[in-house]
Amino acid sequence: MEKKKNNKVIVINNWLYTKDEDGKIKVKLLNLANYLMNKYHFTFNLFDPHGFWWEPNKKQWHTHADRHLKKIIPEVLESEIGIMSGSVVSAIVSNITTSKGVDESLTDKFALESRNRHLVVFKNGTYDLDKDKILPNKYDNYILQNHEYDLGEISEEETVWDRWLKESIVDPNAKRDDQGLLRSEGDQKAVEVFKAYIGWAMAGSYKEFQHFLLIYGNGGEGKSTMLNMVENLFGQGNVANVDLGALGDSDKARFNLAKLNRKELNYSDDIGNGFIKETNILKRLTGGNRMTAEYKGKDPFEFTNEAKLIFTCNNLPSFSDTSHGMERRPIIIEWRRIKGFKEKYSMDQFERDKPAFVRECLVAYKSALQNAKNMVEPRLPMTEFMEQRAKEWIQANDVIGNWLAENCELGEDQKVYREQTAMLYNNYVRYCKDSGVQHLGITKFNVEMKNRGIEPNKNVRINGKQHKCYVGVRRIEKYGSDLY
Repeated sequence: MEKKKNNKVIVINNWLYTKDEDGKIKVKLLNLANYLMNKYHFTFNLFDPHGFWWEPNKKQWHTHADRHLKKIIPEVLESEIGIMSGSVVSAIVSNITTSKGVDESLTDKFALESRNRHLVVFKNGTYDLDKDKILPNKYDNYILQNHEYDLGEISEEETVWDRWLKESIVDPNAKRDDQGLLRSEGDQKAVEVFKAYIGWAMAGSYKEFQHFLLIYGNGGEGKSTMLNMVENLFGQGNVANVDLGALGDSDKARFNLAKLNRKELNYSDDIGNGFIKETNILKRLTGGNRMTAEYKGKDPFEFTNEAKLIFTCNNLPSFSDTSHGMERRPIIIEWRRIKGFKEKYSMDQFERDKPAFVRECLVAYKSALQNAKNMVEPRLPMTEFMEQRAKEWIQANDVIGNWLAENCELGEDQKVYREQTAMLYNNYVRYCKDSGVQHLGITKFNVEMKNRGIEPNKNVRINGKQHKCYVGVRRIEKYGSDLY
């Protein structure tokens, strides 16, 4: 027993509160705030007003700390003291959100680009890619991307995932055509490429590789099923679903980019064979560059995308970017229909083998990293057929290159190889319309011509008059519309 200044007998005096003989309770606000901070590590910063909190039982970080804080304080008061007090709740919330829990740093601790990307959180611990070990989950790793299942060991037997991928990607009867080109994928290593990409999405960075994955095949080949199964590996909270068209158009990308923040994967189903207007956005997303995004009604913010991109399509889309930066990015996988899929495979089998398969993916990625150490331009492994398909796709989208090959002739004699600016550009525009593809504006067209050794806007005297001409090229296929 002890006495207060007002001579009231204190019957309870512990770390949380005091209670006098009249039953008057006084909560020790500072102690309660410290208790909550030590247990949940509430963190509020400039980058997310809702904050983050550490769940001690699962040993995982979560968002919406403000909501959890307002929920947990009444629970503590009721269980430990047997009271409810709105004023205490308000005081503690204010103290933690504006003082104790405020991260004053200018760096978002939870940003993917700020943390160790080679650490991946699972239910049974944090996988360290560099050590190939599962370590205890720690709050000061600041990893928000949780995977709600145990990571397993590599199985001595083939998993159902490997068997399914082999049947979906590899053609056992793959052959070459008369020119020696592969007609389909026959390399068993194609499965390892897919697995390495999944491992990269979980534990890698665009600072290491710069790719996006296109999976194509006829409708009904099982591509949607594949995406659903891949999402199951990552967990819905770690996945965004933004269409390629929305990322290849600056007007649409404005708000859609924000959906990729803090995600491990972005996928889109059946993107169609439309035209990608602005490949620069796609290149920046896969290049480790900081980007500006915004949520509707909110201030713009900057982030570095780490969501790896997977798009499926029946026909590959078109674009007009012939740069090396675009050329080295795509990985293209042809997807094959499995006859009798439901009879051969069950979701229970996939769920059973998921922990071991994900470990295989992470190890496949680690192997790809080691193999890329001495590369001038590090890249994930690709099979011969993947290289061939990517090259064919890039060449098919080189509209200017195809137009020059079919409609024009190149040469150095300026008296022969010259064309008036408007006439040559009109010829190119007509070719694009006849081919059903988008043409470049005159400014970008001139840049492309200069890159190919053709000088635009050169003053040339023809029949005694000065004309703006392209030098180093002449038309061999002419249209009446060239004059207009």
